[in-house]
Formats: sequence, structure tokens, C-alpha cells
Amino acid sequence: MKIELPIVLGYLIEVVSGKSLAQFLQERIFAHLGMDDTGFFIDKNRFNSLMVAYTPKY
Repeated sequence: MKIELPIVLGYLIEVVSGKSLAQFLQERIFAHLGMDDTGFFIDKNRFNSLMVAYTPKY
């Protein structure tokens, strides 16, 4: 059985902090860096602010 390190670390953060990983990252990292539009989920009213993926035509 292979254990993925990022999954384990995310779980440990949730257990130790008592918060979801998304909430923890928002409060402890993204907010301090001024990354207001960064996160795991997107509000429906923010869809129009997403960039369009560029696919080159060969």
C-alpha cells in the first residue's frame, strides 16, 4: 500500500489545527500573502474571473 505524503500532511494539519485544510491554508498562508482569490473552491459569481486556458494550434 502506497501512502501519499501530501494527503497525510493535509490530514495531520486538519487534526492538529481542528480546521479544514482549506480554511487553515486560507488563514495561515493565502491571507498573509494577499492571495484573496486563491483557494480550493470557487464561488459561482466568480466564474467569470477565471482565465481561459490557451491551447496552441499546431
